[in-house]
Amino acid sequence: MPFELGVAWSHRAGLHLTGAAGLIAEFPVHATVLGISPETVRIGVEASLADEAVTAWATTTLSVRVGGLTAVIEDVGLAADLTFPDEGGNLGKANLAPRFKPPSGLGLHLVLGVVDGGGYLSIDEPRGMYSGAFQFGMASSIAPGSSGFRLQAVAVLNTKTADGRPFTERDGSESYSLLVSGSFQWRPGLVLPAGITLTGLGAIVGLNRRANLEELRNATRSRSLDAVLFPADPVGNAPNVIATLGRMFPPDPTGTLVGIMARLEWLAGTVRADLGIMIEFPEPIRLVVLGRLVINFQEAGRFQLDVVGTLDPGAGEVSLDGSLVDSKLFGRPVSGDMALRLRWKGEKNFAVSIGGFHPAFPKPTGFPDLKRFSINLNKSGDLFRVEAYLAVTSNSVQFGGALYLHFAFWELVVDGRAWLDALIQFKPFWLTAELGATVSVKWGDKTLLALTLLIGISGPGPWRAHGEVTVHLLFWDISKRFDKVLGDPTEENRPTFVNAADLLLDALKQPGTWDVATPGGGGEMAALSTPELPAGQVLMHPGATLGVRQNLLPLGVDLDRLGTSRVQGPRRFDITSFTVGGEAGGSATRSTTTTRRASSST
Repeated sequence: MPFELGVAWSHRAGLHLTGAAGLIAEFPVHATVLGISPETVRIGVEASLADEAVTAWATTTLSVRVGGLTAVIEDVGLAADLTFPDEGGNLGKANLAPRFKPPSGLGLHLVLGVVDGGGYLSIDEPRGMYSGAFQFGMASSIAPGSSGFRLQAVAVLNTKTADGRPFTERDGSESYSLLVSGSFQWRPGLVLPAGITLTGLGAIVGLNRRANLEELRNATRSRSLDAVLFPADPVGNAPNVIATLGRMFPPDPTGTLVGIMARLEWLAGTVRADLGIMIEFPEPIRLVVLGRLVINFQEAGRFQLDVVGTLDPGAGEVSLDGSLVDSKLFGRPVSGDMALRLRWKGEKNFAVSIGGFHPAFPKPTGFPDLKRFSINLNKSGDLFRVEAYLAVTSNSVQFGGALYLHFAFWELVVDGRAWLDALIQFKPFWLTAELGATVSVKWGDKTLLALTLLIGISGPGPWRAHGEVTVHLLFWDISKRFDKVLGDPTEENRPTFVNAADLLLDALKQPGTWDVATPGGGGEMAALSTPELPAGQVLMHPGATLGVRQNLLPLGVDLDRLGTSRVQGPRRFDITSFTVGGEAGGSATRSTTTTRRASSST
């Protein structure tokens, strides 16, 4: 919604407004009538106070398919200009002039025999956006078992920002933003080791572009990765492909995007993997990975997993998001989400989940909401659904699932649910598990039977068992609950404490902690005998280097824990000086590795 207004005053015009304002709404449409498919409807109003005019329009983007010909007509419709001429108009002081709005884009895709080709071109000067698509090849050349090729490309050029201003570089100079994505597919492909066949290669280049990670992650759930990973019909779906690419990789004067793509197949096309690897630069440098795995067992089922991964060294984060899309098992829909987050800078954390977390577990910061992995076994309006989840964090493992049942016949309604939820915490050790089931039978609004069974356990600290049995039968109700503490109810998981200073001193008293390095270039000294040393002493050459190594704890770091125990007393240790034979030595040095060394020539 571009919006720019100003207030000005002059002796001649007095107080007046300057600038322009506009409102644009876009609505997706999913319908097909006689081969005509309206894809979007746009309604807009724009006011120019400088021209004293208001323009309103309503347009649509159409896809028309007739035989082997597909035509795309973008942004065609009607417009009306409302002006205020000095001599007046058809509305008194105003004049309303409706007109036909010509399309801003046009595309043609033709399949003629074995030849498959087409192109698309869109020019939108008010928005400063110029885009196009191209494809050419052999019909059905990308189907398994066929032979041929397909070449396709999509390009988007922006000279203005979203608010209508000229696109500028970071130094303020006018520039542009360009995105080009292309691919080449061929069959029978290039055979690689392990029975893998390479059937497609592609590239994507973005000048003054960066990846919108949130949009890419959402694309795994909406099948929008089609716009990047080898789109099936970039000309026939050009408006959607171009709009999706613009959202995924928006103009940004701070970065450049470069990537490559590959399509791999295995087992005669039963397994197909599309992979895209992209890098953004300059700082912040990020690696973005797009992937799609399709396993097609024909009648038995089809599984498609779309994933987006990122590596951000500056933020110290790795992320992975994935969703099952258009997946079925024996004709029944299968769905679910997965995600991974790993952060090693700032607030360190790790979590990976398929289908979400335990109901009582707080979702980690920055972790998306995930749909349970589920299989719907629907038949005649009834419901039979199985759900499951598995999650692992840096301090826990979680798993569980549920079974849902819904049956309706006339006034009779049966609903049921059975579930299992378990969570195991490592440090300090603690677990909780719950198993339950509930079922109800209704006739209209009246409950004939309701049954609930529940049993759970948690602990230690202390161990606790609880359960419930509830029965409702017509006018009879019974309910029994129990909550029992096992063992000592005052028992708690008290943390253990260690004195790190005492442990470090004990470690330094061990002769194996000390190293003696012979001076470089010097010969070995003659020794008439090897004296027996008292316990805890080290024999060394007068010109040798004495070093100390210990693997107990890191130096120069504030310690909260040592192993699984909390540190009490001094929490930070370092080597700042040393003495030899009761006399102070020189300066001490320490390496940057986790194994520390202090050394000096004596």
